[in-house]
Amino acid sequence: MRTLIFLFAVLLAACRVGSPRETVHIDVMVTDDSGDALAEVPLSVDEGVGKRSDAEGKARLTVSAPLDRRLRVRALCPEAYRAAEPRVVSVAGGPRLELRFRCRPRLRTLAVVVSAPNAAGLTVRADGEPIGKVAVDGTLHAVLKRPPDAELRLMLDTSSAPQLRPQNPVEEVVVPDRDEIVVFNQPLALVQTRRSKAHAPVAKVEPRYIPYSIGKR
Repeated sequence: MRTLIFLFAVLLAACRVGSPRETVHIDVMVTDDSGDALAEVPLSVDEGVGKRSDAEGKARLTVSAPLDRRLRVRALCPEAYRAAEPRVVSVAGGPRLELRFRCRPRLRTLAVVVSAPNAAGLTVRADGEPIGKVAVDGTLHAVLKRPPDAELRLMLDTSSAPQLRPQNPVEEVVVPDRDEIVVFNQPLALVQTRRSKAHAPVAKVEPRYIPYSIGKR
């Protein structure tokens, strides 16, 4: 029994050694999600062959491997970007392969535009933190960074202006996986409170003097 197992192992090793090999050239392109090239991105094949992308985001990886081999190609995106998914290719696919890696930013840029007439001087908050005050023309512009799918809560803080309605209006946004413009359009109404009768001003009454004469009885 041991002899048979040994012979089987020898035959299997011989098959592996004798299997045909192929030299594969893998042309890699690395960009951000806008299509702009990313330079100096480390690239590897099966944790072995390594290069970096050039100024045009390109690199060629050359590997010699058996035809039945599957290769795992990776691109290590810069720190400001999310990790790119590794790609698996087959050597039998041909002597020349092309791969494209896209690195997506960890944070998205949001251009916040607030339009709130009658709100000059009031503070706008993002997730509770102030991002600026509304200008005299009723507008505010700010730039925020948030991860994709995060919830953003914009609020116009009217605590210092109780005569405005609505009080502390809110705009809630789910951050998309792209740079975006967020418009917070919030008209405000000025409410005049009426004075109640109980608090109406009391007219001042001047004292009236009646002449009095003292006569003899």
